[in-house]
Amino acid sequence: MTNTKGNNNSVSSSSYTLFTELQNNTTEPQLRKDRPAFIISSTSWTEDEDFGILLEALINYDKETSKQNQQAQYPDIVVIVTGKGPLRNMYEQRIKQLSLKRIHIRTLWLAASDYPLLVGAADLGVCLHFSTSGLDLPMKVVDMFGAGTPVAAIKYSCLHELVKHDYNGYVFTSSEELSKQLLTMFQGFPNNPFLHENNRLQEGVKTFQNIRWQDNWDKYAASIFRK
Repeated sequence: MTNTKGNNNSVSSSSYTLFTELQNNTTEPQLRKDRPAFIISSTSWTEDEDFGILLEALINYDKETSKQNQQAQYPDIVVIVTGKGPLRNMYEQRIKQLSLKRIHIRTLWLAASDYPLLVGAADLGVCLHFSTSGLDLPMKVVDMFGAGTPVAAIKYSCLHELVKHDYNGYVFTSSEELSKQLLTMFQGFPNNPFLHENNRLQEGVKTFQNIRWQDNWDKYAASIFRK
């Protein structure tokens, strides 16, 4: 998409997408200052992952940020939900019935080569995995951390081993709590304070990225299996 504006003496133009723009005399696209925020959530669309929690949080965000005195403080949000599963169609029908003003939700299935690229482009990843055993950790969070993306994840017993609240992400227990976190993180986006907050969380993510499998094995498991 190209936008051209000017007068008889000069013409300036910029090519742009929803998130980026290419200004005159530049070769690299830049992030637009008026871009929407980008959230990604991957799910198996089962009862073990209650997508309704994220949906209710987004509905509340839309309601709060559509108020006249709040509109300029918050961005629109583009939400991409990836995955296949039995409840996908039900939630897609529910989404179609909503009349959201500031939230744009799309569901899709990605090729393995495209998934890490999309995850790495997101401002925030949302994990709705809730372990029935309380003993397993969500690999989708590992994917998000590996791509450098901070995470908001639903809380359960061992999640703290991976997601450390207010360090490399956020932990929530309800749609109300997640909604408040979204309002806090995206206020003033992409400028202060969210950009500063996001950079701080990304530093926590980088710390996770620097931990190697062998180091964790030696520290936590090796002595147990040697007995």
